[in-house]
Amino acid sequence: MKKRDQKDRRQAPRTALNKALVDLFSQKMLNQKGQRGKICDISHLGIKFSSDKPYIKGSIIHLGLLLPNFIPISDITGKVVRCEQKDNVECYTAVEYKGDYYLRSLIEAYIKAMKSWNSL
Repeated sequence: MKKRDQKDRRQAPRTALNKALVDLFSQKMLNQKGQRGKICDISHLGIKFSSDKPYIKGSIIHLGLLLPNFIPISDITGKVVRCEQKDNVECYTAVEYKGDYYLRSLIEAYIKAMKSWNSL
């Protein structure tokens, strides 16, 4: 739950997802998956996911999205805008997509379709 005095930093509304996953790739080996995380929420500008590993704010990471009822979306580059560790176990990372208008429009279309199917 958000604190009353805490300003919401989001530039676009986020949509919570169930059963959606993110693959995190090594910068040196884009074809080799580093680890998998669970997507908490998504928008056409970025995502928030949980994983075991903390990421450094400002770092560039490479992602692949595994969205329910949709084709996998790979080769996404993003910038870490926030990372919070909870209970020394799970880390919550917010990532802003870099570039790629096509990716943003694809994700926006996916969110609209899922809302219309009432699956979110």
